[in-house]
Amino acid sequence: MDTVIPILPLSIVLLPRMPLPLHIFEDRYKQMLADCERLEKPFGIVPVLAEEMHEAGCIAELERVIERYDDGRSDILTFGAKRFVVHRVIEEREYLEAEVEYFDDEALERDLEAMQLADQARTLLLEFAEIQGQSVDEKALERVGIEDLSFLVTGTEVFNHRDKYRFLQMRSSKERLRRAVPALERGIKTRRSKRNLKRILGEFDGLENLFN
Repeated sequence: MDTVIPILPLSIVLLPRMPLPLHIFEDRYKQMLADCERLEKPFGIVPVLAEEMHEAGCIAELERVIERYDDGRSDILTFGAKRFVVHRVIEEREYLEAEVEYFDDEALERDLEAMQLADQARTLLLEFAEIQGQSVDEKALERVGIEDLSFLVTGTEVFNHRDKYRFLQMRSSKERLRRAVPALERGIKTRRSKRNLKRILGEFDGLENLFN
């Protein structure tokens, strides 16, 4: 059964479990946020890539309002939640709404390959965080399930919006990890090589920009 929700078209791809800070400044979206808060209703992010609004999107759950401004603008923090497919766009309000159908990954039986991929993903995420100068709670990462883990991997900056949109549409956690884990591994190697080159080059003026 379809559900009607407000939608916000953006040139990004929001994945489940991913944080997304937003600055709400257009009048129509000020009204959308006010309606969502009043009705305790979620809104969806629909990707616009190459000037085309795509059919799959992700609910942006409001985590908190960071700041409200006197002119009605606001800074908010959202997190990706359920995924959906847009069946029909509705243009009856100031902002867009859509009839959507939610979807999930297929149920994953106990699977040795999926468990091995998940172990690889956890190791790679720790390595990626270290290269980026970030920290990750290793024990907390061990408790993350395979589906959530697949979105943590595909949410990294190794992947562009086109890649992320393909991962958003997938309905298999194992297939998502199967495709994403080797790409993340390659991305880590590339970043590590760039970091090592910068160290080797040291103080050679003007060359650091080659490796940004």
